[in-house]
Amino acid sequence: MKIYTARQAVLNSKKRLVAYELLFRNSRANSFPEIDPVIATSKLIADSQFIIGLRRLTSGKKALIKFHRQGVLQKQPELLPNTDFIVEVMTDFIPNPEVYEACRNLFHKNYTLALDPFTPHFDWQPYCNLCRLVKFDISRTPLNTVIADIHKLKQLKNIKLMATKIET
Repeated sequence: MKIYTARQAVLNSKKRLVAYELLFRNSRANSFPEIDPVIATSKLIADSQFIIGLRRLTSGKKALIKFHRQGVLQKQPELLPNTDFIVEVMTDFIPNPEVYEACRNLFHKNYTLALDPFTPHFDWQPYCNLCRLVKFDISRTPLNTVIADIHKLKQLKNIKLMATKIET
């Protein structure tokens, strides 16, 4: 049995390794396969936690793992210890009370939440109050278009901002 997982380094502003984003793969091809994302996350959790070992896979650093709306509602994050990873709530849906309540429950169980990627045209403010990390996809939302949002988010306590898809 072969296991494939991509591990993307996460660096801080001083270019120091602080975490790894774990990405599901099912072959040597370094791309997301045609698979339901909730199933992909389930397989990633099973492989990283039960076969390889999450801490071994991340060399003891935090892991960032993507959870789609349905995975959050199905309580997938609760399959992992809240100390070892960050729940990346994918923002590919219109915010709604049902998902907010599931995120709030995770927050109260001491899971660290992140929004990935931040989408300024929807009202994510209630979720931001639960999150410790907000990710901006620079390839989709250039920084100069979200400056006002960044200034608002920086006023929230204990929240960090992260830019992704930076190629240079």
